[in-house]
Amino acid sequence: MAEKVEKLISRLVALVLMGALVVTIVSFLPQPARGDDQVTAWGTVGSSITCSAIPSSLSFGTITTGSVKDADDTATTTITSNTTAYLKIHDWGNESDPGLYGATTTGFDIIVSPNAAKDATATLVGGTEGYGIRAATTTSGSGTLTIAKRYRAFYLSGFSADAVGGIVYATSSALTIASSTAATNSVEVVVAHKVAISGATEAGDYRDTIVYTCSTSP
Repeated sequence: MAEKVEKLISRLVALVLMGALVVTIVSFLPQPARGDDQVTAWGTVGSSITCSAIPSSLSFGTITTGSVKDADDTATTTITSNTTAYLKIHDWGNESDPGLYGATTTGFDIIVSPNAAKDATATLVGGTEGYGIRAATTTSGSGTLTIAKRYRAFYLSGFSADAVGGIVYATSSALTIASSTAATNSVEVVVAHKVAISGATEAGDYRDTIVYTCSTSP
């Protein structure tokens, strides 16, 4: 009986060892070879800018010597850019000087911007010829546009409501009204136009073609 038990135990040990051996062999079976391939995806987003300006025309109505006259509306430009942005201005004046020219006057008079000396800025006064603009941004949209000091109310002649920046004639380099150093989305720039005349300003209709342009570079 003891002999039979000993043989049975021997067989069980052999089976256990064989099972352990099988498990060990399976654990160290070689894995299939595997290689890593990488694919790089890329693309380029080009710079873009859109601008829309309203209205398309402004009126000063009847201008008198008694006071500075504001246009009947402001010019609002909405700017969206995925990079830097620059809003610039120039005019056609009398095709020689910047300003409101006398389209129906006999002497083709012109109210020079911002004054007869063509200074960078001027404070308009009723009784003295002058013409120019001032600008500000609204709270609409996202991003920041900075108004140039030439046209920013806070820097114009002691905060006077009638202080303006001069416009330049088209053949000169257009002047920057506002600019950003990063992307903007639907940011508004509002421009006010002002004029003053003297007693010697010739009677007639005066007009100016003002050009607002947007670009992604200075």
